[in-house]
Amino acid sequence: MFWMRNRIKKGYASKVLAAIALLFLLSAVVAISGCSSRETRVPPGSVAVAGEDVEKITALDKTASDLYRLIQSGSMAEAREKAKQLGSMATGTEFRGFTGIEGMKVLSDAILAVNRQLYAVQIFPDRALAAARTVKLITDAMAHPEEPMWRQYIRPALDRISALRLAAEGNKPGEAAAILTDLYNRYDVFRSAVLVKGDPSEVEKIDSLFAFLKKQTGTGKFDSAYTAALKELVSSFNALSGESKDRPAYLPLPYQDKPFYWPLTIGGVLLFTLGYVGWRMLRSGKNIAPLRMKTKRADEKREVR
Repeated sequence: MFWMRNRIKKGYASKVLAAIALLFLLSAVVAISGCSSRETRVPPGSVAVAGEDVEKITALDKTASDLYRLIQSGSMAEAREKAKQLGSMATGTEFRGFTGIEGMKVLSDAILAVNRQLYAVQIFPDRALAAARTVKLITDAMAHPEEPMWRQYIRPALDRISALRLAAEGNKPGEAAAILTDLYNRYDVFRSAVLVKGDPSEVEKIDSLFAFLKKQTGTGKFDSAYTAALKELVSSFNALSGESKDRPAYLPLPYQDKPFYWPLTIGGVLLFTLGYVGWRMLRSGKNIAPLRMKTKRADEKREVR
């Protein structure tokens, strides 16, 4: 009865194919759901921004760079026009998603500071350049939030903290006061830019530490509280730069923009496994079917007799 054997084989095959089709459908659902979840997941505190807004922020940053170069070259008349253009661009730019209220305020204050320097009766190029640098660091932090330019000032500041610690340990109030002043001036260069994306409470904490250190340095009181404040200042600067000693040596892998990879890989492994099982089932079916056919053929012979 070859037709019976074919029916049994077809029965196995149909079940295997149905299972494969079902598993493939489930894999597709997993892939789609995984993709959709990756695409819609937004980091806490982040806001989706339109491409047009990104272009405006990029143009704003470029204008700030042009302003800095004009002041650096001594072209004050052209710098005034560029500062006026920068103010108009800032007014017409949507900052939602790039910074918060603090960032908008420091940018507005920085632009006003540049204008005060450029329209002063007596222009001091160094002051005007410093004001333009602040504007540039702020706009750069908006345009490049992952790697802002202001972070390059962290390392020199940390070196000055080390020098301040040595002066305190050597009980040298005059030297410590000079180093502390230089340290704060370095910090003040990028302080406003930190507020573009940074936590305002962290900036307030650093301000408080500087106030305490200034008071203690003025009285020459280099005690354990002074040392603790220096350590806390180092920790805060490391936090601003994204480096922290409290961070574990092993970190979770960053998200890769490949939403299909893992769902399809898992689905492929499952399909391969089911296919292999189906193949084994078909091979085992070849051995089982003849035995059943022989039994049935013997029964038919007994019935004929």
